[in-house]
Amino acid sequence: MTIVLGLRFYRPADLHCGKLECHGKFELFEGNSSDEIQINSVRNKVLVFTHQEYLQLPAAEQENGTNFFCRYHYDLSRKSFMPVLDSLVKKRRGNTLTKDKSTKDRLLAFSHNNDMSNALVETCAPETAPLQEKDTCKFARADEALQLSTTPSSLPCREGEHEEIKEVLRDAIARGKSGGCIYISGVPGTGKTASVHAVIKDMKAESDKGSLEPFIYIEINGQRLPKPNVLYSVLLQGLTGKKTDPVQAAISLDSYFGSRSGLRRPVCVLLVDELDYLITRKQTVLYNLFEWPTRKHARLIVLGGLRRITFAPYNHQQLQEIISSRLADLEAFDAKAVELCSRKVAAVSGDVRKALQLCRYACELARQDKSDFVSLKHIEMAVKQLFSNPYVAAVQGSSLLEKIVICSAVQLDSHNRLAAPDAWSKMKETGDTNLSVEHIHDRTVEIHRQLNFEDPPSSQLSAACARLQETRVFTPQGDWWRQTDKVAVNIQGDDVCFALRQDSMLASIASALVGF
Repeated sequence: MTIVLGLRFYRPADLHCGKLECHGKFELFEGNSSDEIQINSVRNKVLVFTHQEYLQLPAAEQENGTNFFCRYHYDLSRKSFMPVLDSLVKKRRGNTLTKDKSTKDRLLAFSHNNDMSNALVETCAPETAPLQEKDTCKFARADEALQLSTTPSSLPCREGEHEEIKEVLRDAIARGKSGGCIYISGVPGTGKTASVHAVIKDMKAESDKGSLEPFIYIEINGQRLPKPNVLYSVLLQGLTGKKTDPVQAAISLDSYFGSRSGLRRPVCVLLVDELDYLITRKQTVLYNLFEWPTRKHARLIVLGGLRRITFAPYNHQQLQEIISSRLADLEAFDAKAVELCSRKVAAVSGDVRKALQLCRYACELARQDKSDFVSLKHIEMAVKQLFSNPYVAAVQGSSLLEKIVICSAVQLDSHNRLAAPDAWSKMKETGDTNLSVEHIHDRTVEIHRQLNFEDPPSSQLSAACARLQETRVFTPQGDWWRQTDKVAVNIQGDDVCFALRQDSMLASIASALVGF
């Protein structure tokens, strides 16, 4: 029996923001989850084209219900969108996704909607040059070098932080008995996790040569934990291989790090990424996490607290150096195009991930344009397409009061736990991360006072929130027949910062929202 790998697609109605006016009738959004299904469970086949291909179809074929198009990848957990590159579609078509090698290779997908749950979806790409020939070109190699998953041989512009982390870790491992903590902070995309990975790789090599005491390395991402206390179970399993519930795991770990037998075991280096996801009302998890390393025989080093190493956002020179180092001798980019990309991203966030994403998209545009290299016009086109989403347009088209309400809501949103840690802790424990309209109103008044504006009347605030619900920047929560007292925020801080970057009054407030 043939088993196929199904990639999930979403209809516009399945999105957190619902169907918007800009969504096409036959548009699908690529998800990031997949499942293995039996081929005999597939009822019928539909085709998913690129948007350009779909528009070239005859009108009758566009409306026959079996042809769809996809422009964006949708991340359900982050509620974010990213344009789908044609090169990714081509790579998927080249992969063998069936377990039965005799079956024709294809990309299968099924919609989140029940009506399409058993429909076979074959993703088609333009019939251009053969895949193998295209993959040998410099654009394909440049695209590969710019992928986040590609590990560079070195991390430019972080040499100082790299050495500081290594020095602290080497000293802690050499001390042996007691542990320690290091707090590595910085906005997203500044190389924090990548730098730690590079340090661990170097120190593992030293340990293998015998110049450094052997150690265990465990990495836990707080964002991926269903609840903060699940960290206990993950840590215990990494140390001993035992699987148990969080309560029992906490008891076992407390005994483990307090026992004198720790002198006979190797030092454990624990990296806790996305530390703010472990915030709870009583802060029990964080207290234990930072108390255990202080014990005499713990032999535990936690990367996530106490000694502070700060990663500042990249400036445009650093971003330019990082991109150039990845491209090396490919000669796929004009130097001015790399500089423009670096300046565009540095002006908004300094996030190297966005810079690489922008370059990959520009690379795809140059490939489609049959250009010899990526030029300034390709970067400009990529900026417009990547950053011009419906939410950015909605913010830019809003009134001043509505813009301030948006800034207030994003500051209070669940992505910004540090702005109101007590409120966030309570919301997370109850599972209710929606925002109170009253709290948004209060924060809006505070910003008005910071700007030396008069307090807005409550009627205008209510009208502004209602307007933002109509544009889907906010989604009302609760029963439809009751007055809305809570909303979900559908826009990210990066998008607000980009939309208001040229607003003389709100640019400084919006810039503080980057990463949330």
